[in-house]
Amino acid sequence: MVKTVSHEEVKELLKVMPRYFQHLEAQPASFLCRVLGMYRVQMYQLHRTVYFIVMASTWKGATGRMDAQYDCKGRGR
Repeated sequence: MVKTVSHEEVKELLKVMPRYFQHLEAQPASFLCRVLGMYRVQMYQLHRTVYFIVMASTWKGATGRMDAQYDCKGRGR
């Protein structure tokens, strides 16, 4: 999955990244999304910079039973 993020979100993610990776190494079955990369695209003609992250599926390789599933608006299914 690809998600655009703000420059502020990039700075915050960079601050928590060491603990984030430590957690994922210690908890391989965690449902936290796996960030595979963080990128910046500079569009000089538009005078704009776009930041985005690439994430792996939260379900791939996860173990255990899923008790609830939510859509993007937060409603349970």
